Amino acid sequence: MLALLLIVLSSFTYVFLKLRTGSTTDLTALSQTILSLGEPHSNGETAETTNPVAAPSRAPQEDSSAAAPGPAEISQPKAREEQLVRLTVGGTAAIEKNVRQSAYAADTQVYDFTEIMTLLRPKIKGDIKAVFIENVLSDQGKVNSVVVPACAAQMTASAGFDTALAGFSKAWTRAGEGVESTCDALEQNDLTPLGILPSEGKSQYVIRQIRGMRIAMMEFTGTVTLADRNKMKRKNAEWMIPDTNPESIAAQIAAARNAGAEIVVVFLHWGKAGTKSPDKSQIALAQQIADAGADAIIGAGSRIAQPVEFLQTADSRQVLCAWSLGTLISDDRKPASRIGGFLLHLTYGKNTEGKAELRECSYTPVYTWSYRQDNKTYYKCLPADQSAPDGMDSEQITTKEKTLEAVQTALKDFPAPRKQEANGNQSP
Repeated sequence: MLALLLIVLSSFTYVFLKLRTGSTTDLTALSQTILSLGEPHSNGETAETTNPVAAPSRAPQEDSSAAAPGPAEISQPKAREEQLVRLTVGGTAAIEKNVRQSAYAADTQVYDFTEIMTLLRPKIKGDIKAVFIENVLSDQGKVNSVVVPACAAQMTASAGFDTALAGFSKAWTRAGEGVESTCDALEQNDLTPLGILPSEGKSQYVIRQIRGMRIAMMEFTGTVTLADRNKMKRKNAEWMIPDTNPESIAAQIAAARNAGAEIVVVFLHWGKAGTKSPDKSQIALAQQIADAGADAIIGAGSRIAQPVEFLQTADSRQVLCAWSLGTLISDDRKPASRIGGFLLHLTYGKNTEGKAELRECSYTPVYTWSYRQDNKTYYKCLPADQSAPDGMDSEQITTKEKTLEAVQTALKDFPAPRKQEANGNQSP
């Protein structure tokens, strides 16, 4: 027993010295020698294992230095996965007369809007999924191209959106009652309304905390007519559809920052329908919003996809500005540029200083497909850059390709975010 103890101590001393010097050795034979010294002498018979699964055979060892792990090969704990927050935003969803009628079943006299965006749903991903809507949702009075049944909120909810940017040029069509009914319909379908306020004093922004990051969102509308603004003023209801007043927007951004927002996204319904680029007033307003502290400016209203770019602020920040996301759904069929738009995808993370920043931005082009079946016209929104679905004829495929080309042309200079360096400067 004393001899066995001396051999064991000598062996461990040898191994310890090898590890300290960084050299490697084959420990298998050594361990087998030590174990065999402590075992009773074999009688030539093989012991039967209690585990019915055969042990894996040892591969031939060609290079002892490569086969035996040295100290540098000890596995390290995995780095903590970075926490990212993803946003997806869609352009104008307008349930106009023909789209509304396509969702109506004459036999049951019931509307079903849930299928219109089914083909787009796989692309509507993220922690926040917002869409611009251009309808008043109400079950009171007659429907038309602006006012639609409250159940129309199903269209965007079933597609996966969770936030509705509901301020638009005709949001005052049914006055305060229309604003209130729209908010109610959206909330009943688990959609957060922005851009319209059902009660005075309600915050114009919402803050969502996702994986430790606080993101504020707010919407403002610059397309309400002067006549409607005057009607709102006479009813002391101007607050119901927040205007694109730069001082008011700056105040809301500051309030959101004071409430702890790390990212501020400003949505705008602005511009003139049918235009391919922003006008001077939009460019000036966007710069004011960027300088006021916004991190992203995302617009709709033109019904046509417009460029995405970064605005440079006085404090050297890069603020993403998407002038218009174009159209997700409407009954327009000409020109091709009005039949589509894009989903904007943004990903935010935190840099080494713990500050939130834009990490990735990309887009998905979309197309509004219109087709006839059983003497009825149907509408579906789908990715424009994917293969045509079953049932799409050659003429429709050609229109889809023209729409895709129009979107890609508008976004030919689509930017990539710049990395934030430790010193605060930005590099490509």
